[in-house]
Amino acid sequence: GQNSFIIPVMIMQYVLVFFTSYLIYRIFYLLTGNTRIAFFAGLLSTLNLSTIFFAYNVLSEIPALFIFTFLVYEVIMYYTQVDKFYWILAGFLSGLMVLVRFNTLGLPLILIGLVLSIHFSGNGFSKFKKLLTDVAIVSISSLIILFLSWTFKTLSRMR
Repeated sequence: GQNSFIIPVMIMQYVLVFFTSYLIYRIFYLLTGNTRIAFFAGLLSTLNLSTIFFAYNVLSEIPALFIFTFLVYEVIMYYTQVDKFYWILAGFLSGLMVLVRFNTLGLPLILIGLVLSIHFSGNGFSKFKKLLTDVAIVSISSLIILFLSWTFKTLSRMR
């Protein structure tokens, strides 16, 4: 019937809550190196009343929470391993976040600010070419998601 999609969507939301909890575990483990603290952080994120409430309701909060947590994880991974792949994925995630929750429209700009602050902190200024490359990677990967979404929406209206 009309509500036949609700059960699979709710199951998907609970799966996203699980993966969000796992990402929070990974984030806290990367930051502290302590499995006990990481476990309790992941567990508390799952037992949070807001998470329980929004997982039961079909809204965009749970996908947004997952995408944002994944974005934070990718930024931390870049900071620890300095691989451009993490910036590319973070850019895609920030663009996807804007599609899921429009009120996060400034998130790609904040991510670019984070790229700039990482490059200008520490041992002084990094190479300007590397800085421009990283900013371009984040910007282009964010915009690709936004433009692809707009293109698919426009093409679907043309049929």
